[in-house]
Amino acid sequence: LFVIKSLEHCRHYLLRKQFTLRTDHQALIHMQKSKNHMIRLIPWSLKLKEYDLRIKYIKGSENGADRLRHVRSISVRKEKKRYC
Repeated sequence: LFVIKSLEHCRHYLLRKQFTLRTDHQALIHMQKSKNHMIRLIPWSLKLKEYDLRIKYIKGSENGADRLRHVRSISVRKEKKRYC
């Protein structure tokens, strides 16, 4: 789960600070609110509880970072090298 890895990477900045995580991953909201987790989700749920975070759902189409993921190709124009 990329969110967990990102939180761990920025842990020293985020611990003891309240922040909002905006994501299009609705399952994270459910995981944060639910008391009954599947066994394989318990470690992730415990990691989320270490932080004072609020998870806010935003649609993928409104998520600016998500747009970068859907870029099909970037056109790069090659210039011909001129030799004297």
